[in-house]
Amino acid sequence: MKAYLGILVPVLLQGFAFVTGAEIQHPINRISPLRSAHGDNWTAQEQDDRVCRAETRHFSGRVNVTEEKSLFFWFVEARENPNERPIILWLNGGPGASSMVGLFGEVGPCSLDKDDKSTTPNEDSWANDANLIFLDQPAGVGLSTVTDLSFSPTTLEAASADFAKFLSVFFEQIFPQYANNPLYISGESFGGKYVPKFVSDIKHNQAVNALGALAINLRGIILVDAVVSSKYITTGQYDMFCGEDNGILHFNESSCKAMAAAIPHCEHLHSICELTYDAQSCASAEEYCSAQVGIYFYEEVQAHRRSPYDLRESCPEPPVCGGGDAPGGSVTVYLNNPEVQTLLGFDHHVNYTGINFPLNSRWSQEPEIFQPTTKELMYLLDLENFNVLVLNGNYDVIVNTPGTLRQYNEIAWHGQAAFRLQPLENWYWLDKQGVSHKGGQEKSVDGLHVVTIDNAGHMAPAHQQPAVASIVKKWLSNRSE
Repeated sequence: MKAYLGILVPVLLQGFAFVTGAEIQHPINRISPLRSAHGDNWTAQEQDDRVCRAETRHFSGRVNVTEEKSLFFWFVEARENPNERPIILWLNGGPGASSMVGLFGEVGPCSLDKDDKSTTPNEDSWANDANLIFLDQPAGVGLSTVTDLSFSPTTLEAASADFAKFLSVFFEQIFPQYANNPLYISGESFGGKYVPKFVSDIKHNQAVNALGALAINLRGIILVDAVVSSKYITTGQYDMFCGEDNGILHFNESSCKAMAAAIPHCEHLHSICELTYDAQSCASAEEYCSAQVGIYFYEEVQAHRRSPYDLRESCPEPPVCGGGDAPGGSVTVYLNNPEVQTLLGFDHHVNYTGINFPLNSRWSQEPEIFQPTTKELMYLLDLENFNVLVLNGNYDVIVNTPGTLRQYNEIAWHGQAAFRLQPLENWYWLDKQGVSHKGGQEKSVDGLHVVTIDNAGHMAPAHQQPAVASIVKKWLSNRSE
């Protein structure tokens, strides 16, 4: 059971740089197209259509956050007026999942073709409205490397320190011209643990003028099918499978009665976990709720009938259910291509995997793995001029919509009463022919906007690209007013 719960991969969830002239040691904004640059602890190079048909300038690079750890990033300028656009930094989850899956399969400027050798421009990329950073972290994930696996962070505290170091180098040394642009950190799946922790650490250090506090304009976060707490995620399965018929799966009466009987104690145990952050209390809550409530859908997964990441799909290989890669072409095949790696700036082969399972296993063995990030999220929601966008696919089970809605109704912050009072309302988006489509439901107050996505699973931005892009566009536009 722990393996199933621990892997929130983002389906819970994948040296010759081409240069013209000599390398130089100053920021990217001063170099000509297709030039490389480097500093004491970073390298970067501009990319072109050979690796990603982005329809805008884009750069790959690495930041050595310590002598043993190097983080790989891909920076994509907005397609229009990049100097005036906000920045969204995208993190996939896992723990151990590569953000290159998000780049090539969800919100990036290009999508992989099925031949695994070429790309196509993504017309619905978030790059239409923002500059994008895709970061493989923690070190050891994707194209980010460690000298030895033992140096890979296995706790949020350790990963947070490396994340802050990356931002410091990125905005102070590589792209200082973007340091004042509004910055939003986006996390999918286990990103619900990464993002509140990383961002609350940064904002707290800024608030107390701590030594080394980052001088960046961090304005909000985006949580995509993201697990902040398990309290309502497991019990939300009761709503999905014992409430209104979803047309796919409905539990029998005896299963529903058993789930209902266990839910009060399940939520009580999780309340203790959220109050104390005690690792043993959180593990006990997870164990009880999985065994007494989550077991019924878990049996569907083990029997290969249903995927926890998309209720519409079967699960050929639990627990990942055939996922861990981008829709369309294979990110794993593409990024292991020696020619692609050379263009990205690697002078030796890096074994790329969409999910680092050994690292995932090490995270899952840490006592804190089941601790929530509700306190960190509460802190962020109570900040002035800080905004949170939550997106959730309605066919996601492992981070299901009923549980997510309950989570945000119950989280304590200054806007809680007003948010809880708001009804869910339908939202719509226009396709390229100008036809309006219902995209799901939403509710919001100043500081918090929660959106459900119809016909989408755990990778909602991949399943409904134009619909989700329209929500992000509108949300960013409201932030700039």
